[in-house]
Amino acid sequence: VFFAMARKTKEQKWLHRIQESLSNVRKQAQSLPAHFQHRLLLFEAETVNITGDVERAAEKYELAVNAFDEYGYTNEQAIAYERAGDFFVAQHDERAPQYYGKAQALYIQW
Repeated sequence: VFFAMARKTKEQKWLHRIQESLSNVRKQAQSLPAHFQHRLLLFEAETVNITGDVERAAEKYELAVNAFDEYGYTNEQAIAYERAGDFFVAQHDERAPQYYGKAQALYIQW
């Protein structure tokens, strides 16, 4: 919800809540990396995307989807690929269809 509201309204209160949540996810990833590292990477990608650092966001999305490949979690992996696809579409990047295709395959598998 915080990401959607931050994208829609550009209000600082949502960015502040995102940063608080990001801090919590980082702590969880340190304690249980197999359960949270991939989520942290996606969370970071979404955060960087909102702040407008396109190059860094692309790197984070790549890291996130690769981490989901490593750890599994098919349902969350599908979401990660879809979010990466949304990001690449917004950037008019030719990689977007690949991400959407992978997301679709994962949703079907799930």
